[in-house]
Amino acid sequence: MAFGETLSYIFIPIIAWGAYEIIRGNYKKWYILSIGLGLLVLSHLITSVFTILTLFVFVIFNYKCLFKEKERIYAFVKAGIVVVLLSVYEILPLLEQLSYMDFFLKYQNEINPPGQHKLGLLETLQAFFVGLKVEDKNTTYYMWDQGCGFILTILIALRLFVKEKNEKIRMADYSLLIGFVFVLFTTKLAPWGRFPLNLLKDIQFPWRLFEYVTFFFAVAGATYVVSLATTKKRKVLAGSVIFIATITIISINAYNFRNSHFLKGATPVAKMSNNFNLGSFEYVPAKYVYYTFSFWERIDRRKDEVICQHEETEISNYVHEKSNIRFHIDTKSQVDSIMVPLFLYKGYEATFNGKEVPIAESKMGLVELSINGKGEVNVDFEGTFIQKYSFYVTLFTFILLTVYIYYVSRSRSHRTISDSDL
Repeated sequence: MAFGETLSYIFIPIIAWGAYEIIRGNYKKWYILSIGLGLLVLSHLITSVFTILTLFVFVIFNYKCLFKEKERIYAFVKAGIVVVLLSVYEILPLLEQLSYMDFFLKYQNEINPPGQHKLGLLETLQAFFVGLKVEDKNTTYYMWDQGCGFILTILIALRLFVKEKNEKIRMADYSLLIGFVFVLFTTKLAPWGRFPLNLLKDIQFPWRLFEYVTFFFAVAGATYVVSLATTKKRKVLAGSVIFIATITIISINAYNFRNSHFLKGATPVAKMSNNFNLGSFEYVPAKYVYYTFSFWERIDRRKDEVICQHEETEISNYVHEKSNIRFHIDTKSQVDSIMVPLFLYKGYEATFNGKEVPIAESKMGLVELSINGKGEVNVDFEGTFIQKYSFYVTLFTFILLTVYIYYVSRSRSHRTISDSDL
């Protein structure tokens, strides 16, 4: 699981809170949804897509509340506009790169579709007890598990003892049901290869949906605990059990991680064993992946050097520092095609003797230059206008939103004081 995906869970409760305020609560707090969803988009796009889809379903089921008060619809519109502005720094540069060239991302899910990663019956049952298994210290491969965890399983099981019937319990039951629906979509019963689920193939791994299972089970479980813990003795008992269980789970997972192959194999040096730190190659140019049948070996054999079309061309003083490559070239008074070992992304610029030269995409998806003469070549990632200035749009939006929230909160506090004086 990527760091951004882990980080994204922080914002799911904020989004749920903001959506509730607009649909059933104080719609003037629409900015809560904007903050949560805006930060989610900046964290992890796949989670953002599924969160928006889930939010859309909730809106449909609560359409009566929205049409009863049109201001709630306007609140959603305002929240959506602000979300777009907050996420400009993430969305616009991404769309710019995707429109510039084809990445392996476009074809990866056809080769490795979500249907290949669905959970079987045993794996689904194990998902409810994740965190209890202590891995062997001598194991060469630590296979982490997907699931909602043992603590949440205990909490939702408390529903069997809840006798109370009210609106909160009913909402908790709905939350529990929704959680189980998401669990169902992670199993082999879900037809990910058929319409309409095949439209969501970019999810890659159905077990990503356990993020939502965790949230909905947590809401339901917490409600059941509050309902049952009606005395001081019960509250102490419930708090103690949850605390001990949490410490135990954390200790087991910390032990497993310390002895896992992930930690032992961690290295900043790009090599075959860590996939050259390229992850699943989603944002590697598709041409490079399909140039050869054996992609990894091709990268391994491809030396960090400039490749020229003509053997007579001489390269010297070659320096490669991150995204910058510079060298001296002598093409012997002929035009030569120079392939530089940099993946071609929109934003690269090249100069020859201080003058800008056009950049093309080689047959391998790398930077290619057409050079004639003798001199210094410099290739570096300078960034586009969108890449440079979209950050300021997002920053300015955050500042304006902060000022707006401060102003609104201050106005409410003044009105409260005035009312109390009366």
